[in-house]
Amino acid sequence: MSNGKGKDNGIGLLNKNPYTWSGTGLLIAGILVSPVAYFILALTWLTALGISMLILAVILLALGRTIPKLPPEVCRLFLETGNDNMAVIVATKDTEICNMALGRIGASRIDSLEDRRQMQREAFLSDIFLSGANAVTLDGKIVNVDYLGNRTAATLFGPKKVIIVAGVNKIVANVDEAMDRIRRIAAPTNARRHYQEHHYQEWSDLPCVITGQCVDCRHDSRICSFTVIIESTGARDKGRINLVLIGEELGV
Repeated sequence: MSNGKGKDNGIGLLNKNPYTWSGTGLLIAGILVSPVAYFILALTWLTALGISMLILAVILLALGRTIPKLPPEVCRLFLETGNDNMAVIVATKDTEICNMALGRIGASRIDSLEDRRQMQREAFLSDIFLSGANAVTLDGKIVNVDYLGNRTAATLFGPKKVIIVAGVNKIVANVDEAMDRIRRIAAPTNARRHYQEHHYQEWSDLPCVITGQCVDCRHDSRICSFTVIIESTGARDKGRINLVLIGEELGV
């Protein structure tokens, strides 16, 4: 999200992080040392050291530019929120929404339904959208089933960059196995968790909440309302959706 105060708050090409500061220091030292060592002192080893400083400086500066510019408010928000809110937390240069969330967010949930809806709407204008996956197929398809559709919709359009994180337990052979996994594991578990954490009365008589099993119901508040299968992105959005697979079992 743009903060309307110029490009990157005047930071320009320099992103304030250890890589950038270290790279800048080495760059200045290398520029000073190299010509003095070569033209005045005629010391080969010192010249090589100066050139090495310049090379290392370029590498560090390049690494520094790859680190997202996350304000402290966002980092704190990621630490304080529970998994239930992770998909609606946005990594944005504008800290207004982060401050709003910090004032209302608890250890594991957003208390006000309207606050939650507001954050879900804001997510569509975010720079980075962080989400999870219900299943990932061996041929690279990402399968998600949603209750409201805010999570699945934002992965398709809106945020500039989407990062989807999944553990190895989410990997399945194909879409059929993905849907089977969602119905047997993900949907019933999430439905029960949401009901226990948020006490949504409309979910009290969901079959999956009561029995722990999906019966493909047609309940008005069924958790499986929207199904999205991401197969690829268009040429214009190449690199927008990024899947991060973690080498351990994470989530349901």
